[in-house]
Amino acid sequence: MLKYLDFSAMDSKDVHKVLIGSVIPRPIALVLSKGKEGVINVAPFSHFNLAASDPAVISLGINRVESKSKDTARNILQQKEFVVHIITRDILVDANETAASLSPDESELKKTSFHLTDAKWLNLPVIQEAKIVLECKLLKHTKIKEGKAIKVDFFLANVVGMHVADDVYQDGKIVYDKLDPIGRLAGQDYTTLGEIISLK
Repeated sequence: MLKYLDFSAMDSKDVHKVLIGSVIPRPIALVLSKGKEGVINVAPFSHFNLAASDPAVISLGINRVESKSKDTARNILQQKEFVVHIITRDILVDANETAASLSPDESELKKTSFHLTDAKWLNLPVIQEAKIVLECKLLKHTKIKEGKAIKVDFFLANVVGMHVADDVYQDGKIVYDKLDPIGRLAGQDYTTLGEIISLK
């Protein structure tokens, strides 16, 4: 028997808990962006996915805090570009450190052991330790409201190019086990790929 949950009668925190515990596993975007003063911002987001492949488009939702945009959202709107790194097992601990709440004039990179190298198409660096990097240019920004309050900055972006580790890219395909991606669950929980089932 199914239990019906009426979101209109529930606290927003409780709605959040059941949604992030249901829509799983979610891929995690480790987003690098640049502020007006040149400060590099890095932060993880799991309201992220591939929206289309032809053209190559990704989606990214960034929740606001008390109707104020987060640093990443402001940077994307100002610079019109950003970089997505796919989080894998070997960079999970450092990626998790970037979730720290810092002021806009501080870079989360100082809490990690990440190293940077130049992007190919954008005026941004990329994280060397990442196995997959997507260079993205802003396509569309939508403000998602609840009543009069803006709750989410939602972005669609063109992926203009991609970096991929040699051992992950073979015969024109991504080798899942070499990539070893991490998915987001709820609370403090993450998941690996686990068993892979193929169906025709």
